[in-house]
Amino acid sequence: MKSVDQLRGFFQSDLSGEIRKLEGKRKMIVFKIVALIILLTILFIASIIAILHFKLSIGWIVLSVLVFGAMGYVFVSDIAGNKDFYIDFKVKVIEQIVRFIDKSFSYNPHKFIPLGEFKESMIFTDHVTEYKGDDYVNGFIGANIRVEFSEIVAGTKDKNDKKGENKPLFKGLYFVAHLPENFASETVVKARVSGKAPLPTHNGQQLVETGDPLFDKHFATFSTDGNESKRILSSVLRSTLNEIKNHLHEDFVVSFVNNKIFVAISHQKDLFEPSVFHSLNDFSLVEGYYNDLFDAITLVEKIQAQTAGNTMEKSVV
Repeated sequence: MKSVDQLRGFFQSDLSGEIRKLEGKRKMIVFKIVALIILLTILFIASIIAILHFKLSIGWIVLSVLVFGAMGYVFVSDIAGNKDFYIDFKVKVIEQIVRFIDKSFSYNPHKFIPLGEFKESMIFTDHVTEYKGDDYVNGFIGANIRVEFSEIVAGTKDKNDKKGENKPLFKGLYFVAHLPENFASETVVKARVSGKAPLPTHNGQQLVETGDPLFDKHFATFSTDGNESKRILSSVLRSTLNEIKNHLHEDFVVSFVNNKIFVAISHQKDLFEPSVFHSLNDFSLVEGYYNDLFDAITLVEKIQAQTAGNTMEKSVV
């Protein structure tokens, strides 16, 4: 996996031509929005002058505000949501970045992690009533660990909500690594954010104290087998999770179920949706995504090294 400095160099040099073209499109979209707002403002002022001149009722002024406000919202939203601009950005920039990070990675802007794998993680206990996503990536770490990740937005319905509207369950980057061997238990590790209560227990999972006061202060661990979870959460892995929490500044959960490692990193903003009101030359557009990916892959590599070490110990014995 390339370093963040290598990625920055690639972004500023190899992608500069495509970004320059897209930046031109972005500025044209902004120009159209500004021109439209100016036109609607002129028409609105003209209508108010006409209403006052002919001494019409205040209701006409209210109607004008509503009509021109609605027109402005619809037209501006339509222009700002230019699909060609977003598709071009994903195909010509994001796909190249994904391939640069690792040549084994393939990118599909429309696909996402299946619902079955979302549920399999044992991270989310609520019934999922809304599920969508995009920006799917598939590839390998080393020779035999397949990884896949995408942006996911999931929702659930509150039984006590009479309106029956969906409430947010998860939004962010969802990562899955497929390992050669199964875990003997189900283990879920959730970062404690601002002292919030951790996940409720389910499927026989119990709260586990790892014996590491610092780790247990920052993370809540649930498992169907306390001893197995302590074996998984070695001192090296606990240190890695603490490092991730220190610089991630986001809510995240890791689980070890069947032969898979699941990592769910929450984000309030869309990962690969550029704003027409911000320059595309800003490297931070992709740096945050790289950092999330780096953390997840580092975690998997630590597990891989740990598993290989345990296998070697068994063979020696």
